[in-house]
Amino acid sequence: MNSSLWWKLCGALSVAVFCGSVAQAANSVISIPLVIQSEVGPIRTVGCLSFAGRKFGDRVWWIDSAAASEGQEFADLISSISAKDSARFRSLLDRTWAKSIEKVGEQESALFSQFQSARVLKVPIAANFGAERLYLAWIEFGSKAAWVPFYFVKGEDGRFRYLPERSDNKMASLMLDWARAGRSPAVLNYCADGSSAGFRSSLPLATLVSGDSVAKLGIPDVGDESALNSSSAVSGALALVRQAQVAAQAREFEKYINTYSLPSKDGMRAWWSGADSDARERFFNAWDAAKVHAWVDLSPITVVILNIGPKQFRSVYVLNQNGRSELLNMSFVANADSLLKLPSSPLLVRANERNFVKSLRLEK
Repeated sequence: MNSSLWWKLCGALSVAVFCGSVAQAANSVISIPLVIQSEVGPIRTVGCLSFAGRKFGDRVWWIDSAAASEGQEFADLISSISAKDSARFRSLLDRTWAKSIEKVGEQESALFSQFQSARVLKVPIAANFGAERLYLAWIEFGSKAAWVPFYFVKGEDGRFRYLPERSDNKMASLMLDWARAGRSPAVLNYCADGSSAGFRSSLPLATLVSGDSVAKLGIPDVGDESALNSSSAVSGALALVRQAQVAAQAREFEKYINTYSLPSKDGMRAWWSGADSDARERFFNAWDAAKVHAWVDLSPITVVILNIGPKQFRSVYVLNQNGRSELLNMSFVANADSLLKLPSSPLLVRANERNFVKSLRLEK
């Protein structure tokens, strides 16, 4: 492991550091816009992720002994690092992690040294996911600043300790995408907390969290192929998908993909230009059997879910902007559902339910 632990964790200001603690009774529901990282850059959608947590605002609460009781584990961690208090710092480490890592002392020294040039400017939010809590901090490193998540986990003794390395927390990754896509680098933009106003559907995201805590994705609308009450954007997305099927069935896809897909080094055009004849034929065969199963409105993105066989589903992401629909990605040829930062998209998992659209509808 790199001896410069802090920079490994911070990823030179571009990769998350994860920490957190257990949910407390005084939590409220927090809602943040879903930001999708696409091959053309981050896209802020109208979907909202909701989860239990606490807002601290811009106050410097972690150095106030009275206020710090609301997030004691984070305050203790920052205090121990700032004071270079080795014994206290080690008592705050997740024991399982500490036992699995060699030369903790060297990494600890590197972390203490790196943190001397850093300033924690604000920690406006803590998010709770079951027995885990994530603090999102705006930290200045010399002339640069970045959002850095800190993550704590519950140990067997019931205490919550710092986990320096955490790469598999999907909600943390989604939160970091949201923070970094803000209109102002140091300002977080929220949805209306705990509100389902404007949302006709909700998708539980139980696979993203641990314990009995469940995050939810608020969705403005879902529907089937008829799209009778859908927006022009959804209608445009469905039309684009139908055109794709016609082009694939006629084995004349190149003109379609060059006309309607977005140019990028990782997008559909790049895949098509590099695909051999066998890969293209498999692609065509999948389209031959494809039927529109449902659509999900995450404006400016519409996710069209296709049924290509018994219990087999694929998704097509269409970007709607400036009155035009363009192909963003397809899970036929690329892991399009990684846009939602999931090993398998909950949309595709739920698609096999008998009444998929109805199951997502909110009761009003």
